[in-house]
Amino acid sequence: MAPRRRSGAEEPPSAKRLKVEPDDSSRASESTGVPSLTRSDIWMTYGDIILQAESIIFCVNRDILMKKSDVFNDMLAIQQPSAETVEGRPILQLSDSAKDVKLLLDAFYESFNDTMSMPFDELSCQLRLGRKYKAREFEGNALDVLESQFPHDLPTLDKMENKLRLDWIAAAPGVHIDLLNLAYENGVHTCIPMMAFHCLSLYSLSQLFSGTERDDGSHAMLPEQTKLTLALAIEAIILFHRDNLKWLRKKGEIIPVRNCPNPARCERERKDMCLIGSTGVRMNVSYMLEEWGKVQVDGGSWGNGLCADCKKAARAEYNAGRVRLWEKLPTFFGLSEWQNLQNAE
Repeated sequence: MAPRRRSGAEEPPSAKRLKVEPDDSSRASESTGVPSLTRSDIWMTYGDIILQAESIIFCVNRDILMKKSDVFNDMLAIQQPSAETVEGRPILQLSDSAKDVKLLLDAFYESFNDTMSMPFDELSCQLRLGRKYKAREFEGNALDVLESQFPHDLPTLDKMENKLRLDWIAAAPGVHIDLLNLAYENGVHTCIPMMAFHCLSLYSLSQLFSGTERDDGSHAMLPEQTKLTLALAIEAIILFHRDNLKWLRKKGEIIPVRNCPNPARCERERKDMCLIGSTGVRMNVSYMLEEWGKVQVDGGSWGNGLCADCKKAARAEYNAGRVRLWEKLPTFFGLSEWQNLQNAE
């Protein structure tokens, strides 16, 4: 049940009373000439200040704003009496969208739920407005979610059961594109390599260039520069990975090993292993950061037909190449190497 509006408050004689429409109406008051505002469902019974975003107003508690946000704390500590009021409460006008302000206030008044995947709009709002208003708790929470989902160290990545599945962020059409845009726009550089890798693994270049339709009919679109970055990156990643697997294309270099008990069988397996990722219109990159044993081909593990000695030798070469690919990953997207990546303040 929505909190009740406080009534009976007195207003200073000089205050300009604004007309407030019910929360299910957005019609302006044309007959009276008084500016018309729409009350949101965030209306605290004992709220003492009104936030206005676009034509939507929110009745909230000054002490909550000051506690949660350094910017609100400084702003309200020196705020001058407002010439406009609603039910005696001063109005503070914000330049943000009403949708963003509602999401931020919801976060201010409700505790985090670590068991639920966070919708993109909520995550985006907490990062952007948390940073803008120096609401460190909320900016930090958004960064924690992003860094948990898109790690910047290989041991953390290897703890993830499915490296391409969203565990902390609600899945939705186009959300990986939205996440990559969010990271670029807000300087979350440490998450960009894995976000971009997700995009290359989950979308075709056609989808990345033309956009992906969201549930509401709008399209998740990448800027032209990001499209170019991804197009160049996928070519560079494939070339690098092919170089990583050159040992696999040369008979006897690694496998079959010298003392292989069944060299004919392991040779056939080596040739089959060379075909990985090469089917379809373009080479698949999704498996390239998978650990040995998790790379699946036709329902079975890649290299499963090798004898124990050949498998051991192949695993060592594959894992060494995988580490090299990981270390170079940020550079494919025009970024510094992992140890030099820093997020914007």
